[in-house]
Amino acid sequence: MRFIGYVLTTLLIFGTSGGAGAQAVSRQRLEYNIAALGAGGESGRKAGSPEGEAAADYIAGVFEDAGLFPYYAGQYIDEFTAEPLISEARKTYRNIAGIVYGSNYELDGDYIVIGAHYDYGGPATGSANTVIEDNVTGVAALLELAYAVKECTPGRNVIFVAFDGYEAGLLGSRRFVEESTLLPEDIFMMVDLARVGTRPADGRVHIFAEDLTGKESAHFNKNDGTPLFTVKEERYGNRSDTEPFTHAGIPTIYVTTVPDPANPAVEEEPDYATLEAVSGHLAGSVCSLAGDPAIKRDSQAVKRKRKRGPRFEAGLSVLAGSSFFRETDGDTRGKTLFSGGAGVYGQVNFGRYFALRPEVQYIHSGSRLSTGRTRMNSAVVPLSLVVQTPPYLAGSLQLLVGGYYRRSFGFSGPDWYTGGDEIIPASSVMYRNGAGVHWGLNLRLKKFGIGVTTRYGLTDLYRTGSSDNLRERATYGTISYNF
Repeated sequence: MRFIGYVLTTLLIFGTSGGAGAQAVSRQRLEYNIAALGAGGESGRKAGSPEGEAAADYIAGVFEDAGLFPYYAGQYIDEFTAEPLISEARKTYRNIAGIVYGSNYELDGDYIVIGAHYDYGGPATGSANTVIEDNVTGVAALLELAYAVKECTPGRNVIFVAFDGYEAGLLGSRRFVEESTLLPEDIFMMVDLARVGTRPADGRVHIFAEDLTGKESAHFNKNDGTPLFTVKEERYGNRSDTEPFTHAGIPTIYVTTVPDPANPAVEEEPDYATLEAVSGHLAGSVCSLAGDPAIKRDSQAVKRKRKRGPRFEAGLSVLAGSSFFRETDGDTRGKTLFSGGAGVYGQVNFGRYFALRPEVQYIHSGSRLSTGRTRMNSAVVPLSLVVQTPPYLAGSLQLLVGGYYRRSFGFSGPDWYTGGDEIIPASSVMYRNGAGVHWGLNLRLKKFGIGVTTRYGLTDLYRTGSSDNLRERATYGTISYNF
């Protein structure tokens, strides 16, 4: 009877995999990837281990073969160190991510994230099959979805990520949510794959959904009327890579063929019929959802849970360039001198495209005049309106326009001579307060930024009362680091 039940389940799966909600997948590729990722798995794939590094390199190679763009500024792998939440030493972890860019420009700001963890601490039984089930089958499905979604040309952007550090406390998925250049509202949905190669004990594949609307769930219920795939509006336990996304207010889906997290049955071998059906169904669902322009982010139920208001950032900046003084009337201008400085900044983001950026900087500037070199030290407070693009290839282009206030506290240069040959220290005739305007461009790649900015003084430098007073101009190259 048990054998007959398995046969019926297999027939049901094969019947569903060809339905309207399925996308063509390669069983041969699934088997090959499981064999490659599960080889030598008896010792586990702990972070920093040769097995873990080999798995990361293999996954990155498959992403490249599938035609995904590297997500991390020209590379697939993001290395980071973190403190495990269990009793282990601090380690280096590796997330691997690639992206398929959407074809519908109206949905350009939406990103679907599909993930699966690839690390494993080592089976207590010493069996490689446990490693394959937890979670080589999920990673194999992730890789197969990468091929299928790339082929269907989705309307929305789709990011595929293999998480490290799951066994140490969801470190990889936490890293992706907290350190990503994407805002939480940019992520349309997160789909997590875990233990999807076990034959369903109750004949059904369970999709645990949180914060989805009925329209979104409908894309995962396209089964030709069969009950094989079921969407449950509930959380699967308390420990999966969906947790950091859920806490950020992002809708999540957790897919597993193990219905009871307290009793995760382990098969002797992966059930490839189930794995093929799950991969095909999810590929069809993701392609369908990614191309549906009728579902807008504002219509999602999760918007009611997300915190409204600005998002704050802070960082450090270094400036290096040149400055010169120029007469307000006439053609005389001083020659350039090196100018540079450093500062701190904050940034208040209002949505995805606009921000305000106040800064406090120390600037050393000056100019070579006919009477000699003139230099001054100043505290400068710029305030910029930032117009920025959404992240593309993990980068964002920012246009900064605004004004600045200057307070000079140190001055060196030729002394001032009056008509009666009286010598007056130059600092006594200098305006200590000044103001001006500035504009610039900044290219931000993850935490670092590189750019250029120009400043144009609007107030005179000297209290001479003449019509040909001097004003400062400067151009700087900038390097910034965002905390």
